[in-house]
Amino acid sequence: MSISPQRRRSVRNYRANAVGTLAAAVLFVFLTVPIAGAESAGMSSSATSAAEPMQNSSSGIIDPSRVKITEEQAAAKVRELFPVLKDAQMSDTRLIEGNESGQMGNNDPVWQISWTVQRGNHSSGFSSDVSAVTGDLLQMGIPSDIFSEPSFYPPKVSKQQALELARKFIGKAVPSLQSQTLQETKFKYGLTVTPLFGPIVYSLSFQASHDGVKIQGQSIQVNISGNGTVTNFYYAGSGLSFPPSKPKLTLTEAAKQWEQDLKLTLAYVPADYQWNRVPEKWSLAYVPEIPLNVLDAQTGQWTDGLNQKLDISKPYTYVALAATGEPYKSHPVTAEEAIKSISTIADIPETYKVQSKQLNKGRNGEHDTWHLRWGKDNNSFYDGRSAQVDAETGVLLSFYVDRWGPGANEEAAEKPALPKEKAVQIADAWILGHVPDGASYRRLDTSADAAIQDSSDVTLTYQLFYRDLMVQTRNISLTLNHEGRLVGMNSSLGMGSTEQLDLLKATLKPEEAKSKMLSSTQMDLVYVRSGGYSLSPSGKPIPVTMTLAYVPIDREYGEPFYRMVDAISGKMVSLYGNLQGAGTSAEPTDIQSHWARTALQTAIEHGVLVPDAEGKVHPNKKITTGDLIRMVALASSPYVENPNYNYYGAAAEKLYADVDEKSPYYRSVNYWIGTGWLKADGNEKLHPEAEITRDLLAGYLAKITGYEKLSVRLGTAASVSGLKDSKAIVNPGAVELALRLGLMNAKEGSFRPQGNVTVADAATILYRLARIQGELDRPLSR
Repeated sequence: MSISPQRRRSVRNYRANAVGTLAAAVLFVFLTVPIAGAESAGMSSSATSAAEPMQNSSSGIIDPSRVKITEEQAAAKVRELFPVLKDAQMSDTRLIEGNESGQMGNNDPVWQISWTVQRGNHSSGFSSDVSAVTGDLLQMGIPSDIFSEPSFYPPKVSKQQALELARKFIGKAVPSLQSQTLQETKFKYGLTVTPLFGPIVYSLSFQASHDGVKIQGQSIQVNISGNGTVTNFYYAGSGLSFPPSKPKLTLTEAAKQWEQDLKLTLAYVPADYQWNRVPEKWSLAYVPEIPLNVLDAQTGQWTDGLNQKLDISKPYTYVALAATGEPYKSHPVTAEEAIKSISTIADIPETYKVQSKQLNKGRNGEHDTWHLRWGKDNNSFYDGRSAQVDAETGVLLSFYVDRWGPGANEEAAEKPALPKEKAVQIADAWILGHVPDGASYRRLDTSADAAIQDSSDVTLTYQLFYRDLMVQTRNISLTLNHEGRLVGMNSSLGMGSTEQLDLLKATLKPEEAKSKMLSSTQMDLVYVRSGGYSLSPSGKPIPVTMTLAYVPIDREYGEPFYRMVDAISGKMVSLYGNLQGAGTSAEPTDIQSHWARTALQTAIEHGVLVPDAEGKVHPNKKITTGDLIRMVALASSPYVENPNYNYYGAAAEKLYADVDEKSPYYRSVNYWIGTGWLKADGNEKLHPEAEITRDLLAGYLAKITGYEKLSVRLGTAASVSGLKDSKAIVNPGAVELALRLGLMNAKEGSFRPQGNVTVADAATILYRLARIQGELDRPLSR
């Protein structure tokens, strides 16, 4: 089935709304790291001796003629790459299809080997995947308790030495990369920032090049301990083929086309984007009318996420909905009421029963949500329906047809599609009758076949507008089957108060914004990877294609461009926050000559400090008790404050009298409670907003190190009682402990217990604590 340009536009579900969505998945900044170790580890290509079809995969029978590497060779390779497995037992071996191993779009067979290591009464299990065609190691994750000694500060190997070790390891582990050049990604996205407290682990991420051209979407992750041992590995690019690397379009021509075709429009954009929450702050920015992410280097055509031609001569248009009847009125719903409402509109077979209904409590002002699931009587996990409903408003947030496991990628039999006019009628009525302020949403125009038709299903997209301007990230997509029943729905609803939006007035002219954007970008020749997934709910597979293309690159960050121009300040801003973010190695502008530069840079690299929009960390700023609690929590778990990730343990709505779900310190205080450093008390105040004193800081250090009880016995030590200001010290034992451990200092015979603590002070103390953590009786990271 062919895909029309209009249909392909709505596949991406963005105009200005999701600028750079494709780029967000392929961000990269490169430091060249050539591959070495051309020899593979104990591996030579050899056909399997199997004579009969092999049925290890959950998706069916694998033809033995496709298998070039034997089970024994795969296991031997893994043992050679990871000497710690010399005494490990192979508990199971399966031959699976590549898509079951996370190889997007590459279905070459894979040997999946399960390992077990026994240590006394304790056993650990884990698995490794090896391509049965190329012999490439695809993934391995070894539990930390398998290794004898963790590595704390100072590490035995430096970051540069770890890079060299990773380069050599990849050369042996992935034979198919021997002709390519590896480049380390400078910016880390996802869960790759390692904590300051805990064993040292270098999380290294690479992308490859082919014929000197960088490859987007081909990632290699290697974790190396401070001892120089590879602990985790992941590679998702085995078996790919590439078109010729010589483009017909020159770089100059590509840059000219980018300048010519780029058109900007005003839109409201979140200033604090969080995918699962309504933004609290908004900005007004210039964004591309049509996202121009990929320019085919052979045809000179802009393409979309399906690698299909993008018709930029037809800007997206949105149709206002004709409001009829009463608008939707929010109201709380029970699980039964939510189930009944969904059953009237969604495709739920009569044979399906409700398998689960769970109320997830909202945090930080979020609403409670019902998580519902329907399935067959056999309680099959592989085939069912799932939905989420706002329990406080009754609004449907999402609905999916689950397709997992055997047959998941098989296409459903096509049936006559629902006429577009009928689909529009049903969908428009549903938006107006089931979404708060539904009349403020506009439908992506379907007059030119812009509705997505996946087999017999039709998808329509609705975008929120305010004062005739698009509100980015606030949209709804509905997928209807041939009977007009709902088979797919996802949404990002609401924008909170409009007062902020009313105050935003553009001061920058469109031509000034375009000039700013052009000066911030350059075109770069790359291989772009697309496809490798199946459309939902039909299961229609989209094959992987590698295209030689030019992409707009951010000059400042060296990665695919997806920033916008603030229409008021004229600055380049990112929808996804500070691009440097946690774990960046870039040095802020205000620490280069600072006395605590090393400690501050270390804190930044481990996500304890995050530079602001101007690239500063303000090292001389006084910190509060809440600031310290947050820094320690981030030192232990870099993502504890991120609302896009799960909470660290269950928590009450109010942890302290002055720390509830609305407090910016809620998550970090919750983490401290989970570790036992604090005890929740809804009647007691923590005073997180008060500036912390050196005396109080010493008391917290006693808790963190696990020596709080011992510190009480140190309170009469001469080194404390002999201080000039000893009588002013409230926690003398904690102060003595901090002095003995070298975490804090007395100056000219005084401790200055009521003295303030700056960002640099706190970073230095945590840095010192990290350096001695291997000598403590209790781990700092729990």
